[in-house]
Amino acid sequence: MDITPRKRSKIIALYEHTSMTVRDIAEAVGVGKSSVSRILKTFEEGGSSSPKRKGNCGRKRKTSPRTDKLSIRNSKINPRKTSTDLRRDLMASGVEVSTSTMRKRLLELAVRQEKQEESNCLPRK
Repeated sequence: MDITPRKRSKIIALYEHTSMTVRDIAEAVGVGKSSVSRILKTFEEGGSSSPKRKGNCGRKRKTSPRTDKLSIRNSKINPRKTSTDLRRDLMASGVEVSTSTMRKRLLELAVRQEKQEESNCLPRK
């Protein structure tokens, strides 16, 4: 469980401005002793109360916002293009992605593709 920045600053304030022990601070804030010790240790070493990892977790995206806009523009120009066709267009510009990635990007950005009608279907009566 992540500790909020507000709780972190409260832990540091209690440590600096009172004579409370780590155990008392942990009970007052509602976190474990080891968490309080870790927060105080990182604060004393680096002087910062914010956690080290801030949104830099996970794999980097293969597509940039610019290439996302390009593929959206292509899909709006020709809504009958499939994700495979859009992927080929991106590959021509040097970005290699899978069709599932292309579909995910279009779903993220709320682009609705038109379904292709089958021409050999019999009409309904």
